[in-house]
Parts: sequence; C-alpha cells; structure tokens
Amino acid sequence: MMTFTLDRENKFKEFIFHSSSASIKIMKATLVLENDTNVDWTSLIANLKLNAELSYIVHENNDTLDPRKEEFPIHLNVDPYQKQPVFTLNQTIQSRKFKIGLSDKEQFYTDLIFQLEDSGNNEEPCSLLFEYEMSDMEEK
Repeated sequence: MMTFTLDRENKFKEFIFHSSSASIKIMKATLVLENDTNVDWTSLIANLKLNAELSYIVHENNDTLDPRKEEFPIHLNVDPYQKQPVFTLNQTIQSRKFKIGLSDKEQFYTDLIFQLEDSGNNEEPCSLLFEYEMSDMEEK
C-alpha cells in the first residue's frame, strides 16, 4: 500500500497514466492533526474540499490546441456514528479514452491531479493521508 499527503503547503498531488487501462484505487483517507488536542475533526472535514482532475493537452508546434479536462469531487462523508477521522473510500479512478475532432485515433487522459482546498476557516494544522494502489501509472 502506498501513501501520499495533502495539506496547506502541499495542496496538489500529480500522477501520470501510461495507458488507457491505467488506474488508481484510493483505499482510504485519514485526517491527521498536528497537535494532539480535542478538536472537532468533523468541522475540519466540512471545510475541506477534495477534487480530482483528469487531463490531456493536445500540442502542435509547441502550441496548445485542445486542453481536455474532466473534474470531479471526492467526498469525505462523515457517518453520524463515526468516532475516528478515517474515511474508507475504495474509489477507483481510471484513465478514459476519447477522440479528437474527426480523427479515428483514440487518446487517453495522461495526467491525474488531486487538489485539496481549505475554505480558510480551519485554524488547526491538519493534513489528509491517502492510502492507494496504482496500476500502469506513476507519481509525477
């Protein structure tokens, strides 16, 4: 199992897909508090927003012709009976195929970016630790 962390200083994590069948499975996310205090972690989670973006940019002669992007949120839902800030996601993100213009050649998304946004209301230093598995891709 591999891990990466997102926080206020490191808001982005990038991966590169090597094929159209490449994928990443996010097993779980854990909210990690820097100070061991009695903080209402459910309020911290409510102020965090996690997005994923698949992208592929068509270049010709060093000009960007067609930036393709798909963005979607990753939800950290709090169960009313949940005692610890650990979120089981089991979410798989796979590259997708698409065609550009009238060409019959299929392309696939090559980049995956995770972005953490904080609404600014969180004063407590915290981070999200993600556990994941990946296939036919690498960290950028």
